[in-house]
Amino acid sequence: MPSFASEFVNNLNGSHPAFLLLLFAVNAVGEAGVPFPLVMQAVLIFAGYRMTQGNPLLVVPLLCLAVLGSLSGANAIYWMSRYAGGRLLAGLSHWGIFKHRWAQRAEAIAEKQGVMAITMARLIPGLLTPVSVASGGLKVPWARFAAAVFLSEIVWVAPLVGIGVIAGHTAHSLDWTTNIYPKAIALIAVVIALYFAVRFFWSRI
Repeated sequence: MPSFASEFVNNLNGSHPAFLLLLFAVNAVGEAGVPFPLVMQAVLIFAGYRMTQGNPLLVVPLLCLAVLGSLSGANAIYWMSRYAGGRLLAGLSHWGIFKHRWAQRAEAIAEKQGVMAITMARLIPGLLTPVSVASGGLKVPWARFAAAVFLSEIVWVAPLVGIGVIAGHTAHSLDWTTNIYPKAIALIAVVIALYFAVRFFWSRI
């Protein structure tokens, strides 16, 4: 990798407390349906890339905070909905915050009260928050819901980190001393293609 790019990446400190706190907050708020387009995807790909640049354990705090942020946000939504009963899901659907079909689908999945059903539903675009609301409203046992959130985070995190690892190894294997721009464009294209391949797979679940 060219020296200017290596210096820039090495100066990005993924273990800085302020960065970790921001990461936790973004994940927690994202569980409530507040969109941060491509932010978490970029952070997780970056984490995978950093794993190829030295000690892989350096990104463990980052990955742990990402998962804990999602667990905290999802549990907050779950308990709010549990105390409100089914009124919260109905109200959010009525006000247009959730699409009606999302609310119906989330409720049907939550009624099964199965860990794997909730896990898979959280990976479907548009169902992340509705499933948390429906699970609380239908009083899905908390242990099952928490297990489903944790499993879905593992499934969500692993492919994106893997994309970063592939990008890191690809960058190492390229000769950056000549014709840098075609190689950089090719590397970016590989990362983007892998990301959208993962998105397509999840949308088909």
